[in-house]
Amino acid sequence: GILATETTMIKGVYDQSMANTGVTLVRPSEVDQETVSLIILHEFAGKTSLGDTQKLRQIISNLKDKGAQAILLACTELPLVIKQSGVDIPLIDASELYVREAARLSSQI
Repeated sequence: GILATETTMIKGVYDQSMANTGVTLVRPSEVDQETVSLIILHEFAGKTSLGDTQKLRQIISNLKDKGAQAILLACTELPLVIKQSGVDIPLIDASELYVREAARLSSQI
């Protein structure tokens, strides 16, 4: 599953690289995507609430019901709202992956 901004979803930022590794992305419904976008805006404004976390848990559950085996948090704000301890499916923080890859690449210089 993937959770990201509307722009990231429309542009398919992760689609090709995931397809190249044999991963099929499970996307949120249109209604769930609108909710994710609002939660991201709430986090930008510093106004997220427990209700936002609960909504993300439900959206993640919906993605799991659609066959997702893990959830890519493809927005820097989302790991600030939802933690692994709050869900029963692996969460993958895209920002953390970028940092690890940058460190790996810099060690090869």
